[in-house]
Amino acid sequence: MSLTDRELARSASFPVALALVSCPNCNFVGDWRDSDCPHVPCPKCHHAGEFRCVFPDGSAWKLLKMITYFYRAANDRADDSEDRLVKELGNLLGREFKRSVALNAAAQVRRIYGKRRNGHLDNDELVSAVREKLCLESTAEAQRAIVPLLGYSDTVEEHGAVVILTCTLLEKLLDELLVLMLQVREGDCQRQARESIDRLRGLDDRKEEFKRISKDSIKNAIGQSSIAWFWDKWCKVISTRNRFVHGAPYAIDASAAEDAFQLAKSSVSVFAFLQNLTCLDLESRSRAR
Repeated sequence: MSLTDRELARSASFPVALALVSCPNCNFVGDWRDSDCPHVPCPKCHHAGEFRCVFPDGSAWKLLKMITYFYRAANDRADDSEDRLVKELGNLLGREFKRSVALNAAAQVRRIYGKRRNGHLDNDELVSAVREKLCLESTAEAQRAIVPLLGYSDTVEEHGAVVILTCTLLEKLLDELLVLMLQVREGDCQRQARESIDRLRGLDDRKEEFKRISKDSIKNAIGQSSIAWFWDKWCKVISTRNRFVHGAPYAIDASAAEDAFQLAKSSVSVFAFLQNLTCLDLESRSRAR
């Protein structure tokens, strides 16, 4: 049975278990047995005698570990907030509430609060919704419940860290891929390729550079993988991050952090696929046929 994202983040083997290796001869990325033994040949070009490189590099693993830490911390804090809400409602109203009931009531209150116009809140609608969601007998009870429901939030600061760090990770992986593409496809030395990529600004510039080098869009390339949803979700999370850094502090919520963690945990597989698609040495390709 597959683990949930929360269970995965708490696993002692995550994110290390995602690690792959890259052949120093043909750039093929895979997960073949005994990869730490230099005498085992690469399954693509059959080259042997050199140790494989861990894929991705150490700085990417540092970011993955940070993302996992903040994702785990965000869930812990969110759980604590839920516990406090349930306890406070119980103390105020003298009865116990299921967690799901309390959270549904809080979500409905947020929706009504979000619909307010010109700062005016429809109090009757709010009270009626709280009475219905919590199955309360009186308006007075509903009015007492409104304050803790309005005060509850499923978003904490760590959610923002997950989103921002994931965007940083994906940008770093894409930069590394573009550098290697320039070396393999255009013959640039590493320094020259790095300087070219360092001049790019934003995802749009990087997307255009990928298309210029490969003659195909990165969206189409990712679409050939088993994780075809990756590109659209990446664009969505980038948009959320950009709104946040340009003055919308509430742009990042728990849902955005969930999307970001899904991207982070899938990033190694996606960029391994892209490297194998775009960066295999031409000679190794001919030998592999």
